[in-house]
Amino acid sequence: MANKKPKKHDERAAHASRQNASEDWPAGVPYTVYFPEGKDYRGADLEHAAPLPRVGDRVDYIDERGASHQYRVHEVVHTLQTSAATRPSVQEGTATPNALARTDDTPAEAPGGGGTLRSGLPEVFLAPIEVNARAPAKPRSRKR
Repeated sequence: MANKKPKKHDERAAHASRQNASEDWPAGVPYTVYFPEGKDYRGADLEHAAPLPRVGDRVDYIDERGASHQYRVHEVVHTLQTSAATRPSVQEGTATPNALARTDDTPAEAPGGGGTLRSGLPEVFLAPIEVNARAPAKPRSRKR
């Protein structure tokens, strides 16, 4: 009998419904998640890269007391910006290092205008999952 190698667990295949299972898809990315707080949102950056959820996915947040709070992904916003290699350096301008690289009146670059782009942090907006105050009635079993 030939020895068969045990199959390695493939995270992409295990979560194929959440992620594109191709070889070039990252196993995880950092992103900013926005929790609903009244009519506004409160943002938080993830501490490490994780699979990016898609609209409709359920997210469970476990707070410091161990209580679970359930949310549904309402919107995912992907951000793009010009690559640092093609942007002017902050040192070349009069702005402070924590400011924008371009503060003069020159027009901003046009998207896709020949420069290279890079992605910024995706933004994931959550909505609370409404919990019905009354549980649905259980169907009665019929006796035969």
